[in-house]
Amino acid sequence: MHSRIPPLAVNLLLVLISSIAGLLVLELGLRSLAYAESRALARNRPQPAAGSKARMVHMIRPSEHLRQIYEMRPNLDVIFRGERVTTNRHGFRDRDYSDVKSPGTKRILGLGDSIMFGWGVAQEESYPELLETMLNERFPSTDWEVLNTAVPGYNTAMEMAVLEAHGLSFDPDMVVVGFCGNDFDLPQFIAESENHWRLDRSYLADLVARRLSGAPPEEDQGGDGFGLRRVPGTRNSNPIEVPDRYRDMVGWESYERSLATLKALSEQHAFEVVNVFFGIEQGKGKTRAIELSSQLGFHVVDLAEAIRAYLREHGIPHYRPSELVRSEKDPHPSALGHRLCAEEILRYLTAQGLVP
Repeated sequence: MHSRIPPLAVNLLLVLISSIAGLLVLELGLRSLAYAESRALARNRPQPAAGSKARMVHMIRPSEHLRQIYEMRPNLDVIFRGERVTTNRHGFRDRDYSDVKSPGTKRILGLGDSIMFGWGVAQEESYPELLETMLNERFPSTDWEVLNTAVPGYNTAMEMAVLEAHGLSFDPDMVVVGFCGNDFDLPQFIAESENHWRLDRSYLADLVARRLSGAPPEEDQGGDGFGLRRVPGTRNSNPIEVPDRYRDMVGWESYERSLATLKALSEQHAFEVVNVFFGIEQGKGKTRAIELSSQLGFHVVDLAEAIRAYLREHGIPHYRPSELVRSEKDPHPSALGHRLCAEEILRYLTAQGLVP
């Protein structure tokens, strides 16, 4: 007699086979989409239309300065995360400044990433813009200019490249460097081709991981039409785990080299350095960075205590979520968070006699 497979087992087997087939189709579809995008890298994407909604990949291009990797496109006028983003002729989210500093003018150059850039807030709500307004109101006998050169996803090595390639030409009297957790990490976008058919990575698993982590859909990995791709997954600050060409741009030793470069340039060009540290957490990396900044003679503004004081004063139990950040999943400062930052920087500069 022939044994018969129970109908339930057959049905379960069919469901299993169908599920596996469906997952394989999804995986193949995601790989094909990524491959199609990469094929488009050779075609220059046109400038986003004025007033159009844009993602980060629409707003950047490869930089001719290799250690910058990418930069904001000049003369943008788009909507990004619900706010208008315009860039000047240099590709910075700021108005155009004269190449030559006028007599009676003091210039502060801002180097940073998405926080200083003003991620998700209006340009006039970003702390460099607020600081410029506050300085001119408080000390009107001097013409204060605060130049915002920040680009989302930059680490400290890239910020030093901006200083050398662009910032020094503005003859700054002070350089403000914004520190946050990704200063040791691989940049947000890299100029690196990818094998879309490798078997040691699942595009479907990456997609699920990003969704579970709360990453917004519009920030998923993709090409930008110029030869850049977004770095997927978690941040990586281990030099041995990143592509060879970026090994000297990530990790603690890269941060040390960047600050040594900043120290040398500050002495050569006679400008003060103020390092601004964001957030309320006091992680190991932040603590070491503050110690190193102090050892090098830089001014240090740690916003942690000012944030805690605000929370205590207003009876707010947690920093995230609170009115100082955009949301529980997005720790970038809100407009109020930017104002608190600008006020604390101004308080420090005044107390230290750095202004007027």
